[in-house]
Formats: sequence, structure tokens, C-alpha cells
Amino acid sequence: MCRLKQLHDAHNVIIYWPSESAESSNVILVYDPLSPSASPLPTEKAKHLDEVEKELKKLAKDAADVKSETLTVEKKWHEAIIGQGGTTLNAIIGEDKALAIKLGVEAAKMLGPEMEVDENVIMIRGASSDVDRAAKEILRIVEEAKNDEIVNSHVGLSRFL
Repeated sequence: MCRLKQLHDAHNVIIYWPSESAESSNVILVYDPLSPSASPLPTEKAKHLDEVEKELKKLAKDAADVKSETLTVEKKWHEAIIGQGGTTLNAIIGEDKALAIKLGVEAAKMLGPEMEVDENVIMIRGASSDVDRAAKEILRIVEEAKNDEIVNSHVGLSRFL
């Protein structure tokens, strides 16, 4: 709903949704002449209505393009994915928070009660392109953490040699 408020603020357009019982996918877009930044020019009004229509179509397309992906990553690497205070995971999810990423037991809950609890599971759900991006980023972070562990173990061994 936050995105819809942004559309109103940017374009002075009110969006009216049909009731659930109407089983309709039609929405009504109304240019709001009472907005502080409303324009009296018909061409400006039409331009704003067109922009909102394009954005709604994009949002609908993105919503239809939702997918889930399950990764298996050893639990010991989950801390690297989460990052200190959740910063790394929040960066992967992004500002609009349109992506859900659950690790371990929480991921198993997302998969459903019939699934065996596997603490090594990571579940990613969202728009297809976001899920693909997040999965690549998670695997990159895990690979980096593994390489750091190898480098640090060699440094520790050299002290004893």
C-alpha cells in the first residue's frame, strides 16, 4: 500500500479497487483535483493518469511473476548471510522489502508442516528477478565466507610452523 500512496503523491491520482465480491480486475483511476500539486491542464492530467496506469500494470506483472527458491547452505554459514545486526540480509532483501528470505527452521515453516525440518535450508520468495538476484548474492556471500575461513586457517597454521 505504501507504493500506492507514493503514486498518489507523485501523480495526484486516486485508485479505486473493486470489492472482493465483485470478482473484477478493473480499477478506476481518478485525477485528484484537490491535491496541492494538481494541475488544471487536461494534458497534464492525462499524462499522470497514463503514468499510474503503466505503473499498476508493471506491479500486476511483477505480482504474477512470483517464485520461490530453496537453497541448501550449511547452517554454519547462515551467520555470514545475516550479517551483524541483520545488515547483510537486509541489504539483500532491499528497501522495498518485496522479498522474503527465511533461514533454517523459519524456512522449513514456510515450506509447510509436511516438510522435514532442515536447518540448512534457505527459502527465498518474491518477484522472479529479485529471487534470482538474492540467490546469487547469498551463494556469493557463502563462497566469500568459506574463502575467508580457508585464508584464516592458513594464517593460524603458519604461526605454529
